[in-house]
This record gives sequence, C-alpha cells and structure tokens, in this order.
Amino acid sequence: MGLLLYNNHESSKAQESSEVLVESIRLSIAENELEESIVDPFDEEMTIKEIDGYGYIGYISVPVLELDLPVMSDWDYSRLKISPCRYYGSTKTDNLVIAAHNYKFHFGYLGHLQPGDMVIFTDMDANIIYYTVDSVELLQPTDVDKVKDS
Repeated sequence: MGLLLYNNHESSKAQESSEVLVESIRLSIAENELEESIVDPFDEEMTIKEIDGYGYIGYISVPVLELDLPVMSDWDYSRLKISPCRYYGSTKTDNLVIAAHNYKFHFGYLGHLQPGDMVIFTDMDANIIYYTVDSVELLQPTDVDKVKDS
C-alpha cells in the first residue's frame, strides 16, 4: 500500500511539473521564432534551452492520450522523475528515442496507442515533426540495441 501511495504521489508531482514546463517551453519556442537565425543544414545537434537548471529539446504531444510533455536533452534516472528525456539521437538524424517513466501522466498509457495514432514532437526551433504509430511492441529492459537500431 505504501508503494502504491508513493508512486501515485510521484506521478502527481510529475504531472504538475510537466504542465508548467510545457508552457515554459512553448514561450521559449515563440521567442525563438521572433529571432532571426541562420540554420546550418548539416548540424545534427538539436537546440537546447535551459529551464530551471535542466536542458530541454522540446515537447512531445500524444493527442489521443491528451498528453503534452516536456523532453529533457539528456537522461538519467533522477531526470525521468521530472519529465521524459532524450535517450538517444536527434530529430535531425531521424533516430530520436525518448524515454519516460511509466507514470500515469507520462508514458504509462503508451501501450494503449493503436496503429494510425499521431505522435507530434515540437523542437526548440519550432520545427514540428509528425509521427504515425505503425505498431506497438513491448520490449524488455535489456533490448537496448533494438531501441537504437529500429
């Protein structure tokens, strides 16, 4: 019972934090759009914006699950308690992998996605990348190579 209460508390904290962070990211993206910048088409690095001491690369939206979540630029277990994190890759190289906790308000319901559902990633440069779910597969924690190579 104690573990259940703790997990629900952590999930609620993560939801509150995510809502505030997504708004901060949206404001930052709007500010970036107003600035003129030269884009290097060969630069594979994503723009990172620091908010509350952490770097963010944008936010992910899953409309069917009514999710809008900030995405940190780097991952570790303590950061996963705050928001989803980039585990690997970049949108510019088409190999971005995002990891998140299975909190109810993070990726807890991703298993409910169906082929054809939309997932949208908006980066800090206001680029919007649309993805369509092709299939849903449950991987084991040891399937790291499959995550990076598929």
